[in-house]
Amino acid sequence: MPLPPPCSIFTKILKHKMHSKPLPLLLTLLSLISLSHSSSFSSCPYQSDLRVLSLAFASVSNFCPPIPAPSRCDPIQSVLLPSENLTGSVSWMVLRNLSALRSLDLSGNALQGSIPGRFWSHPALAHVNLSSNRLGGALRFGAAQSKIILSLDVSANRFTAVSGLSRLARLEYLDLSRNSIVGVLPDDLPPLSGLRFLNVSHNNFSGRVDDMLLKKFGRSAFIKAGINIKFVDSAASSPSSSVIRNAQRKTIRKRSARLSLIIGLGFVALVGILLFCMLCAVRRSKKGKGKERKDVEEAERKEAETEGRWAAEADWAEPENDAAAAAAAFRELARLRHPNLLPLLGYCISGPNKLLLYEYMERGDLHQWLHELPPGRPDVEDWSGDTWELGDERRATLGDWPTRHRIALGVARGLAFLHQGWAGSGRAVVHGHVVPSNVLLAEDLEPRIADFGKSSGATPEDDVYSFGVVVMELLTGRAGWDECSLGPARGMVREGRGLEVVDPRLTTDGVSPETEKEMVECLRVGYLCTAQSPEKRPTMQQVVGLLKDVRPASATSSSASSC
Repeated sequence: MPLPPPCSIFTKILKHKMHSKPLPLLLTLLSLISLSHSSSFSSCPYQSDLRVLSLAFASVSNFCPPIPAPSRCDPIQSVLLPSENLTGSVSWMVLRNLSALRSLDLSGNALQGSIPGRFWSHPALAHVNLSSNRLGGALRFGAAQSKIILSLDVSANRFTAVSGLSRLARLEYLDLSRNSIVGVLPDDLPPLSGLRFLNVSHNNFSGRVDDMLLKKFGRSAFIKAGINIKFVDSAASSPSSSVIRNAQRKTIRKRSARLSLIIGLGFVALVGILLFCMLCAVRRSKKGKGKERKDVEEAERKEAETEGRWAAEADWAEPENDAAAAAAAFRELARLRHPNLLPLLGYCISGPNKLLLYEYMERGDLHQWLHELPPGRPDVEDWSGDTWELGDERRATLGDWPTRHRIALGVARGLAFLHQGWAGSGRAVVHGHVVPSNVLLAEDLEPRIADFGKSSGATPEDDVYSFGVVVMELLTGRAGWDECSLGPARGMVREGRGLEVVDPRLTTDGVSPETEKEMVECLRVGYLCTAQSPEKRPTMQQVVGLLKDVRPASATSSSASSC
């Protein structure tokens, strides 16, 4: 039997206990409140799902949790948040704990990051729309993935690969358009017999598309799907065309029989002439045999380079095809060497496909460390997958102030090196997208800036502003910064109240006044970098000096990373 509302309970107690002692009355009220709430939450899946939903979107800006309905207790089956101006990263493995979730629509937002493969093993998920976001990486559907997904729309994102779609046997609607997906058609597609809609346009696929696929899905489904796609006529293998081909073969056979003898004799004569010429050439080239072998090897090497090969950092290939400009840019990127830059180890160019080889950073990126790892031992079952296995070790290491200062100083040194110009050319390199997900962490937690040298149109002042936002995120532990949230934080720093916005995890165990002063000074560096006028922002070389002054001991101990 459900408990009466707390308000009615309080009224009855006040009526009958007016002359009781205050302390027993207060204890009775608190006990009833606790009993009422614990009973309602433990017996109501909807309330539990609301907590999971809020946790999954904890790092997403502009997310507003739904107002709980008092009379609703059924589990959440739909999460529909299209065009809500959401920015940041969703904790997909937390969202997977909505066990009854059937429909998911996050289209038309600005969500970032990649989707773990285990998310797709959700037991009830049937309809997914993630179109028009900034999601990237690979879409992986493993052997144990859900087989009930009916529709999947990931168009207008930044995905680069897809695997395991053939396991989605019940898929009816698939839209992969406007990505950068590399794959093979039709091998990497789900069973075509069940598909009612397909769009793979504007990608980097290769393979074959026959007229049956064109007729079923329309030519627009394959527009700019990949320059290596071949369109073939499937009617060539139909039974009726087989009869026609047999008749044609008989006619051709009769005509060719008359010429077969002449062709055979001509072939024998041609072989004899070729053998004679080869013998003559061998006699003339005995003295130059060594040089000829060298020329052949050189020709084979150039042919291999034309078809596509890995260029190691110690032996960069000299391009001689239409990919010369891209190869030249990659070689310049490879010359950028600094302890706080992720080194480019090699590249591969094969037709339109360009692959870059970087050093592997097993510690992950800064965004994962700051936001995707829970602060304590989680109370849900599925934290064990993908990113949570080394959580305790990483949280303990990143949770202290010296480590965060070291990361900020390392990122500043890397950007200052880029802005000074590469390989002695004096031409500044602008990153253009300095965010925590582009800051990878080495085994010793030394930061390495990734994805640099690809921007066009950005300025060094833009990098300084983005770095200031990263500093704010490092010191406050909050994600999803924009103009609305940055303004109040800058105001508190300007008013001398910076310590109020510092991440509570940095002050949980108590810190010295000197440490508090260092953290506030670091926030002031972020304040200076995020000035509205670009001319008022410091250069990255000046920022390095400011951060060294904030914590001189840290600057001297990490001299090996000096810029």
